[in-house]
Amino acid sequence: MLIGLAGLFCVLVNSCHTLPPPVAPVPSPIRPAPTSGALVEVAAKVRARIGPSRSGLLSVPGNREALDYRLALIDSARSTLDIRIFFWMKDLTGRVLLERVLQAADRGVRVRLLLDDLVLGLTFTDKELAMIHTHPCVEVRIYNPFFVRGRLPAHVLEMMIKPAETNQRMHNKSIIADQSLAIISGRNVGDHCFGLGRRYNLIDLGVMVSGPVVGEICAGFDRYWESEPSYDVAAFYPHRTDLGLDPWRAKSKAQIIRKNRKLGNRIPIGKQDWSHVLTKLASRMHAGHARFVEDAPEVPSPSRPVIDASLRLAAMARKDLILVTPYIVPDQRMMDLIAKVRMRGVRVRLLLPSIGSNNHLVVHNQYQKYRKMLLRRGVEIYEFKHRPGQSALRYLNEATRPARKVGLHSKAVVVDTRFCYIGSLNFDGRAMFVNTEEGLIIDSPSLVRDLRHDVETLMQPENTWRLTLSRQGDYLWTSAGKVRKREPTLSLFQSVLESVLRPFSLCSAIFPDQQLFLGFDPSHRDAM
Repeated sequence: MLIGLAGLFCVLVNSCHTLPPPVAPVPSPIRPAPTSGALVEVAAKVRARIGPSRSGLLSVPGNREALDYRLALIDSARSTLDIRIFFWMKDLTGRVLLERVLQAADRGVRVRLLLDDLVLGLTFTDKELAMIHTHPCVEVRIYNPFFVRGRLPAHVLEMMIKPAETNQRMHNKSIIADQSLAIISGRNVGDHCFGLGRRYNLIDLGVMVSGPVVGEICAGFDRYWESEPSYDVAAFYPHRTDLGLDPWRAKSKAQIIRKNRKLGNRIPIGKQDWSHVLTKLASRMHAGHARFVEDAPEVPSPSRPVIDASLRLAAMARKDLILVTPYIVPDQRMMDLIAKVRMRGVRVRLLLPSIGSNNHLVVHNQYQKYRKMLLRRGVEIYEFKHRPGQSALRYLNEATRPARKVGLHSKAVVVDTRFCYIGSLNFDGRAMFVNTEEGLIIDSPSLVRDLRHDVETLMQPENTWRLTLSRQGDYLWTSAGKVRKREPTLSLFQSVLESVLRPFSLCSAIFPDQQLFLGFDPSHRDAM
């Protein structure tokens, strides 16, 4: 089989551009933190209120608020914007955010974009990224680029043939503005990430931060930016300055206006005055201690501090532990941890997508193998519905015409009433052992109170199926008085597809526990 794959890979190599020789990354010129500006003022107000030793923290579960805060950081930046993301779609939201980033660069803001290469073959071409890179205030780098450029099928084949070199992807997601405020999140950039997808939308989670922890996040970005796997996109189009950025931007703006009109002008197109939002932000942020954790950028990453820190945090639970994740395939260490905290009488709740709202069916197949073990250990399992009730829809910010499906993409560990983790980490094999991840370990009772409220709202019967076992050991799905004995799939087509894809879960030797897009439901295409 590998010989055949290698042959197909060679054909693709001959028909595509390939990676030029590696060039050692050059550190960006150091820019001192600005001493004035709207974002600096917000950070100063928060520091004056909570003190210099603690960080300001605000959980951001709603899609509308998440988009507004990103636009506010970009529009208000005066000095620097550092953005690290797993994928950036070229849809309405992706185009709007990119254009606003370029407008910030037009104002003289230094912009650094660090993008993972896996999905770039479906979004931006190397030429487009090189065009963006020609802006005098913009630098673009690609993390762990594939040898064959620009085609996702070739990327998948390359991961199968050279897993040690290419399987590790940068799953981190963060934005830092003026070294003053930052967002750490599970959100990528795309319409479905902010409730504007036509067929599929996600509920997600992030946290806005100010104070001492922002310095840790800045240092983490610099580590990745200057690491060997981060590849300067200029190498793909060397000595070219005539790539046509201005005409490309003009064409993109026309598409933005047209697409935004179809959605009832849901997104503000031009630069906005966000002073009202930032004023409220300064008063809303909670005080707390936060520690930034991230996996090392080297390939392969030598350690796994994010999953290690998250599990250590979970082990601290004394009364209540909530795990929120889109994907879970627990390893022995996680199963042992759950057994230990349950023996202490800790209530353990797990919130994750149902099969109807999951966009990776192969991962769901693998999770199915562990459900009975989790239930028999006393874990309460809540599976999120593909069309939840009104209490969950308020987080969505959906367009006038709701999408057919809603998914859960939040990642959090909530420990008792004081501690939590928020970040990019899933609880499947790719996240725990392959990809790089990041997040915040937070000690803040007031923030955790808000986070628990949001999570428990999503767990309400109108939003989830509570999974239990009958006396005979059969599964029961219960919601608002309704009981089902068969898994509540989205459709007959999904049931058939799930059965067809089930054998692919055996591929975990190649792709540990999450099978890239092998388990991707075509009806969830907006979620890519």
